[in-house]
Amino acid sequence: MGISGTTFATSGKVKGFSTTDIMVQLAQRKFGAQNLPRDDRTLITLIVNDAKMASAGEVLARESSLPSLEGAINTGIDTLKKSTTEKKKAAAEFATQYSNLHPDCERIMEEWQTLRAKYQTLLEQQANQASELIRQALSKQATHIDSLQTLRAATDEMQKSVASLHSRTIALENKAGRLYHNVYTTADVLHQQQLLSPAQARETPGAHLG
Repeated sequence: MGISGTTFATSGKVKGFSTTDIMVQLAQRKFGAQNLPRDDRTLITLIVNDAKMASAGEVLARESSLPSLEGAINTGIDTLKKSTTEKKKAAAEFATQYSNLHPDCERIMEEWQTLRAKYQTLLEQQANQASELIRQALSKQATHIDSLQTLRAATDEMQKSVASLHSRTIALENKAGRLYHNVYTTADVLHQQQLLSPAQARETPGAHLG
């Protein structure tokens, strides 16, 4: 947008010219039409910092019952600064949350995968061991009562270990789910505020799990 569309919303005319027209004319007299900066904020800063131009603008503003030109300029600049600061703050907060949650998500996922592998291995070992002990016990039932007792004790221990691993696995799955939910929620909010692109939102930890 140009100056007239972003910074000055004052109404009224000064001898047929709007406030913006007067500012541009003042700037042209000072810097020359060919040397005017293209950036609106740079032009505003140049005008405000030049005492003669600011004074002339204030006189014209007073004569036409318009607000102080310098005040209007400062208001526009403050609004821009405030908007930029708020966006930077929101982005910084998300970056902090992401940096804190990402390692936890990765660590919990690794622990969950490790426990899941151990759980599967333990189930296979238990099944194999139980089958072997039962086979031996049945073939030598009369003379291997000790083997049956060993089988029972080993089976009890295996069942306890399986139950413990199963409980820890569920707890880690729940914790991972909560952490991923927090990351997705934060990414969705910032995506809605246009601080995070859809591509970045898809790259958050665990997005591949769908």
